[in-house]
Amino acid sequence: MKRDMPFKQRFSALLVFCLISFSSFSQVDSLLIDFGDILSEAPWNNITNPDTGFVDNLLNQRSEFSSVSITIIDDFNNINQAGTETPSPSIPFPATATGDSFFGNVATFGGQEQPTAALEISNLNPATTYSLSFFASRVASDNREGEYIVNGISQDTAYLDAASNDSVVVVVNMMPDAAGKITVNVGPGPNNTNGSNFYYLGGMIIAYENEPVVTLDTILIDFGDTPSAAPWNNISDTRAGQIDDLILTSGFSSDRSIVIFDDFNGVNTAGTTTPDSALGIPVTASGDSFYGNVAVFNGVEQPTAGLRLSNFDFTKPVEINIFASRNASDNRETQYVVQGSTSDTLLLDAASNTDQLAIATVLPKEDGTIDILVSTGPNNTNGSGFYYLGAMKVIYDADQVFTSELTLLSPVGGESWQVGKTPRIKWDSKNNPTVLVEYSTDNGNAWNEIGSYPGIDQGAEWEVPNEPTEEALVRISSGEHVEMSAGTFTITDDTTNCNIVILGSSTAEGAGSSPRDSSWVNRFASHLSQQNTKFNVINLGKGGYNTFHILPDGSEIPDGVSTNIDEERNMTKALSYSPSTIIVNMPSNDASSGFGVEMQLANFKTLYDAGVAGGANTFICTTQPRNFSNKDQLDIQSDVADSILSIYGENAIDFWSVLVAADTTILDELDSGDGIHVNNSGHFALFKQVVDKQIDTSACSSIVSIYDLPNRDISRLDVFPNPFKDEINVSFDATDFGNATILLFDNLGRKIAEKQHRVTQVGNQNITIHELGNLSNSMSMVHLQVILDAKNGKSSKVVTLVKQQ
Repeated sequence: MKRDMPFKQRFSALLVFCLISFSSFSQVDSLLIDFGDILSEAPWNNITNPDTGFVDNLLNQRSEFSSVSITIIDDFNNINQAGTETPSPSIPFPATATGDSFFGNVATFGGQEQPTAALEISNLNPATTYSLSFFASRVASDNREGEYIVNGISQDTAYLDAASNDSVVVVVNMMPDAAGKITVNVGPGPNNTNGSNFYYLGGMIIAYENEPVVTLDTILIDFGDTPSAAPWNNISDTRAGQIDDLILTSGFSSDRSIVIFDDFNGVNTAGTTTPDSALGIPVTASGDSFYGNVAVFNGVEQPTAGLRLSNFDFTKPVEINIFASRNASDNRETQYVVQGSTSDTLLLDAASNTDQLAIATVLPKEDGTIDILVSTGPNNTNGSGFYYLGAMKVIYDADQVFTSELTLLSPVGGESWQVGKTPRIKWDSKNNPTVLVEYSTDNGNAWNEIGSYPGIDQGAEWEVPNEPTEEALVRISSGEHVEMSAGTFTITDDTTNCNIVILGSSTAEGAGSSPRDSSWVNRFASHLSQQNTKFNVINLGKGGYNTFHILPDGSEIPDGVSTNIDEERNMTKALSYSPSTIIVNMPSNDASSGFGVEMQLANFKTLYDAGVAGGANTFICTTQPRNFSNKDQLDIQSDVADSILSIYGENAIDFWSVLVAADTTILDELDSGDGIHVNNSGHFALFKQVVDKQIDTSACSSIVSIYDLPNRDISRLDVFPNPFKDEINVSFDATDFGNATILLFDNLGRKIAEKQHRVTQVGNQNITIHELGNLSNSMSMVHLQVILDAKNGKSSKVVTLVKQQ
């Protein structure tokens, strides 16, 4: 729109634009963009960096991703916050967008000259006309006219005086160029009288009419153990893979599900790393796939596999796009039978495939399901008859009214997070495009922004700021949803670590889990560090190892045993980390190597004794079931498991009973498919067994060693009542005069109470410590230490107390 258009005409055009853009019955979409560091709420898109700002996937006015992107391609100078805070109700820009803006200048200002600035809008439809509305405001009395040159298939220019503007918006209509791009060049207008020729861009609305076509929803699914980024849905379990609520490309919930009902054999990672970009399939999805086979491979035959899609409208067709790739020179043709109330049979040769899809369109069955049966194709020439499934697109008519949900999962209160560590703020988000994350250090009186993140990410890493407090909170919000930590947590500048070392073989390393975050060790590490970042789990597990590999340095290896001690992954190495706890997880390789019960138990004793002597609370995990065909090996596994439970008692972790079937093999539903390793569900069962040991309540609680006191005991120390509620009575014998300090610590070595006592006569001393009722009931155990500083030196003693619930 030219600058000489009369105001009345400009206002009329704007009014029509507003009515069209925001009518719930229109076919016009709008992209709302705020330039500046005062953020506008979604569906506004915020660009806060005047130099390199960009948004890859702009939200439309319905908070759906549009696929349109915007990028600053010529820098502005900086941000001005002196715009109007009272915009006219007649314009569709909120005060958060009108009150600040990007600015540039011809004369030097702030050490910069920025006589022009520019932005590029990409991924537009070249056949559609877009209406670009510009607003800018700067409280001023001179003329601050800006020039907005819009380039697409043609060029048009609009002019706007930002000086104290609160109601004028200028509009340019433009079709994109053939590449789907529109650029906007911004600079001072010819009527600008400001000495520095300041110009501004505060907000922009891009309106466009939708094509009169049916709106489609798309679900993207990646089969394999290399996950693809959202909005791809990842299935890694070849036997029991299941997703109850698949995510759409919009990031919203589909309410559709998928389940593997007929097993594949495993995962192949030799797919193409150069898929044709036109397919829209990332390398993470094209490079790996599920596979099956007709001839025996890795001890398994899987001549067929199958999966089921559910909850579709049986009256509407669904399009299925299937991709598979395996670097090979023979024919790896795969057959896909897609069964609904109508059916189709597809053939796709996966051998070195980079650009071919198999596509079927079917009507779902009356129960809303579609089955896809996968097997070897008739032209397959591979000796094992390998077939593959790598990625899938499911496309259907959009038919949902979306409702959103948001729940904060962590932190919820009671955590202790160290300055500089990066714990994860976790949430459960459904149909929220973005989530704003904030924190408070004063129990919610003031809030600081951490950032705005896609809701589909379900969390964000946070570098804990150097603001120690015991009154920290986190708040997340999206639209009408606001969630806050149920209780306060601690930000501490304590830099100490509490090391927990894992020794073991493939289960400890994570075999069978997919992705490896699902292994019991990684779950355990996350569980501990989310509660207290002081915990540091060091995993020395290595696939294929037996107990001889991890014996302490210098241990004698019997004749006939060819194993060498690995000094980088053994007990001696574990103790070098000064751990509070060591966990030994050796599932079945000893029995596989022919080592009997007596030999295994001797090695476990050597490991346990070395760990305890090194000051570590040492746990021995039982053996695990394995699908041995040799009954003697099955018996060895069972006997060693029983012996470990009997010998080590509370320091044994039962990995046997939660995995074992009646025939002492692995339960089918927990088997990863090879009869040796457990799947994600199996790893979760092991994780729960470790958590039940409450290692986090006993680790790092050696107060004497923390405070480096001499190893001399007070002859008698009695504390009652125990369990205690509001107070305790401390009684001890002193053989010398001096000063006594009575200290209470929690399980992480943090001081929670202190009292001084002067010993003026030898013999029995009695002290009462009051006001302990305010200790958290979740603090199940505390440690009391008495330090007597007398002329003969310091002596101390520690006892453990239980807080009454």
